[in-house]
Amino acid sequence: MLNVFVTYRCQLRCDYCFARELQDEYADDMSRENFQRLLGWMRGRGLASAGFIGGEPTLHPLLPDMIEATVEAGISPVLFTNALFSEDLAHQLSRSVSNFVVNY
Repeated sequence: MLNVFVTYRCQLRCDYCFARELQDEYADDMSRENFQRLLGWMRGRGLASAGFIGGEPTLHPLLPDMIEATVEAGISPVLFTNALFSEDLAHQLSRSVSNFVVNY
């Protein structure tokens, strides 16, 4: 499984999190163009799964589209999250995400 950092932003500042030290250095979210380029590479390598991580990946405004494109590419998406997102987003993501990993 390849892990994809879609954002380093997070609404928490957990002491154990390695990504919090990178928030200032990588302030921008992954762009649609960069994700499409990475998805093409992943598809070409025949990856079975891809982990969406961050910071908190659910803060990325394009995450649902990224997850859906990953499924359409035949790659199983796994979401690493703190689970602090809306019920609407949970319903939307539950249709496509193969596995949720909740970090607490």
